[in-house]
Amino acid sequence: MNKNFLSKIKRLSFLSIGVVGSFIITGIFWLYLASYIGTETYGQLGHYFAIIGLFSGITLLGAGNTINVLIAKNLKIQESFYFLVIICTIIGSIISFFIFFNFYIVLVIITTNLFGLYCAELTAKKEVKKYAIILISEKILMVLLSIGLYQYLALDGILLGTSLSYIPFSIFHLVKIFKTSKINFNVLNLRLKFILGNYSTDLVHTISGYTDRIIIAPIFGYLILGNYFLGIQILNVLGMVPSILFLYVLRDDAIGVKNKKLKFLVLILSIVMAISSIIISPIIIPQLFPGYLDAIPIIQILSIAIIPITISNIYTSQILALEKSKTTLIGSIIGLSCLILMLIILSKFFAVIGIAISIVISTAVEAIFLFLSYNSKWKSNQYLKLD
Repeated sequence: MNKNFLSKIKRLSFLSIGVVGSFIITGIFWLYLASYIGTETYGQLGHYFAIIGLFSGITLLGAGNTINVLIAKNLKIQESFYFLVIICTIIGSIISFFIFFNFYIVLVIITTNLFGLYCAELTAKKEVKKYAIILISEKILMVLLSIGLYQYLALDGILLGTSLSYIPFSIFHLVKIFKTSKINFNVLNLRLKFILGNYSTDLVHTISGYTDRIIIAPIFGYLILGNYFLGIQILNVLGMVPSILFLYVLRDDAIGVKNKKLKFLVLILSIVMAISSIIISPIIIPQLFPGYLDAIPIIQILSIAIIPITISNIYTSQILALEKSKTTLIGSIIGLSCLILMLIILSKFFAVIGIAISIVISTAVEAIFLFLSYNSKWKSNQYLKLD
């Protein structure tokens, strides 16, 4: 067993511990809230976090993938790129305040972005042990603060607790970067096409990811959204494995290592998880969440989406490694266009079930496009080599 293989296993193990640990803590927390605060209030909370996710995604400028790829290629972009993100985040937060008049939403948007920058840098630099410790510590702190503050501020307490949990792990690092480095936009100009393409892709994904929850509240109400939001949480739990894969392979793809066997194994695992969720959810939900019986068919349908999501993650990583962000942008636009069309058609006839079906169809269409694009254009590219 060679040293390179052992290094891979060690890095993947720490990355898995961090992501799995944070997913478990967050998943238990959200599932606990579902039974604790009631379906309608849960739906309202889901609406708040959809707003936060939308504004955070818009102002983060596609930082996650951009930082992972460019830092992996030894380009020093942190201080310049972080400065741009922080300026956009402040502007976006001010806009969100004058739309929703909720100061706690503003706090979560700002701190989410700061923490996201730090985490992206840690994974890009292969500091996966530190990443795992910080990720798990932040989630534990979030749970403790949110539950404690909920007793005094209701839903605003959960928002404040979430915001406060990010600050200790990111603010000091960012201050250190700006104190020890100078802002230089030249390095960003050299990769401007890639950065803009990557941001556009991320922006379309952000809109796709939160459109459903944002439109359900005003059309169907918080009660329906509560059931749907539980389904989204189950999908997030299922998405744990492909999320780990994407974080792990993006940097390797950027430097020419494919990890083909690992990707295939994760794809098979996602299929097994989807099937298991479809079979088990009618048994588990009535026992654990008797107030969410309407969520069962939603969960079963959304579970299928984990398969195309995994496929999209695999090919997005490989395409971004070649700095072909235009292709992932086109795929995202196609997926979003399909989502909007399906929402218009299916929600009219099948209500929230139609929205769940729309998610599955749109993710499948995007996955097919990315698969066909990569295999028709770059599969034989010598830049990518086997393990």
